[in-house]
Amino acid sequence: MRKQTVGLYFWRNLILATLGVLVAPSAIAQTDVERRVMVLEACQSFSKIAGSVMTLRQLGMPVREAMERAKNDGPVSEFTVPMTLEAYEVPQMQTEEGRNILIKDFSSQQYLKCQERFSN
Repeated sequence: MRKQTVGLYFWRNLILATLGVLVAPSAIAQTDVERRVMVLEACQSFSKIAGSVMTLRQLGMPVREAMERAKNDGPVSEFTVPMTLEAYEVPQMQTEEGRNILIKDFSSQQYLKCQERFSN
């Protein structure tokens, strides 16, 4: 689980940097194309974080521990706390195939939510 945790922090830092620009567009002059590219990159990162959160959930990390991590994400916790709660509403699957399907589906759902939130 150590490799998964290190990767999770990398993606959280990346999405924090990207979302900071998205939510404060006046701080940086952006063309529509630049903004769309930034939204795409942020949502791809968000999707990867979602995949990591669901992976940890499917591997049996207790919800208490997952929520503690999500709450300690600083400004990104605005996104990771609800996502973590949502991940724990999904039951653990007993087969690897079932877990992989859930992880991919959850990641895709979170990508779409991100697109809806930041695409204007």
